[in-house]
Amino acid sequence: MSDNSKLKLVPFFSENIGKSDSYTIAIDAETNQLYTFEEKQMKASVFLPLFFVFLIFTRLLSVEYIPLDNLIIYTIMSIVLFSICLFGGNIMRKKGIKNIKKASFNTREWDRYKEKGRHFYPRQVLLVIFMLILSIACFVFLYMYQAKWWLIGAILSSVFSGNLLPFLSKTRYLLYKDRIEVNLHDEGKL
Repeated sequence: MSDNSKLKLVPFFSENIGKSDSYTIAIDAETNQLYTFEEKQMKASVFLPLFFVFLIFTRLLSVEYIPLDNLIIYTIMSIVLFSICLFGGNIMRKKGIKNIKKASFNTREWDRYKEKGRHFYPRQVLLVIFMLILSIACFVFLYMYQAKWWLIGAILSSVFSGNLLPFLSKTRYLLYKDRIEVNLHDEGKL
């Protein structure tokens, strides 16, 4: 797919997670068309430099610059940082997919995928809620205990939450409740 930036893909179900032939089925929130895509794997040549930058960042990071003496300013700063991290996590999710293709399923295949997706949906929602609560808790503990590890935990859990946010979308909920009509076939294949 040449221009996938306009797609609002909501992941629905992943098959063969962790294997070389894994793929994810997603629905476009605008057109209700089904797509499949693969997750990009991070290469060691990219991961190691990022890991070392992260280590340096954690060593240089200090909570001395955080306005812990003023609760209002700290709350505003936390909300801004939380929002930036959520947005960054969502961008990372979008940049982390490749090989987006329109999917075409027969009714039996779709029913099987839909049932598997319905089975995992409550756990996905609980995971997102847990990560959001963890992010907020890290900001609260940062205010109470002033340790840089709470700040790092708040940043990482917020980014991870942003990565998982599509599971809380209206489209995903309607799909779970079976209240959305899905285009099962690629128009070019009929």
